[in-house]
Amino acid sequence: MRKTILVTAIITLSATAASAAEYRCYTNYNGGSSFTRCRWYYTEQEIYQRNMDAGLWNLQRNSWGGTRRPSHDACAAAIETGVANDVASSYGCRE
Repeated sequence: MRKTILVTAIITLSATAASAAEYRCYTNYNGGSSFTRCRWYYTEQEIYQRNMDAGLWNLQRNSWGGTRRPSHDACAAAIETGVANDVASSYGCRE
């Protein structure tokens, strides 16, 4: 069961690897000088997916790959980031 979930997570991660993020740059002018700042902008869906992936990764790490019950904090954090309850319960979370 855990191998199936892990394979599903890997497929999901690889399917979402293509990012729709935009790299935007802005130039600010202040008196006689100017400076440019650039950063990545993500859609809300990408931010949600990245947080959910991080929650699943933390749950996996905290449970030592599913060999022991994860801490209550790791379970709560995983569920808050959007990890499905049945996936969390497969790791031993009781929430």
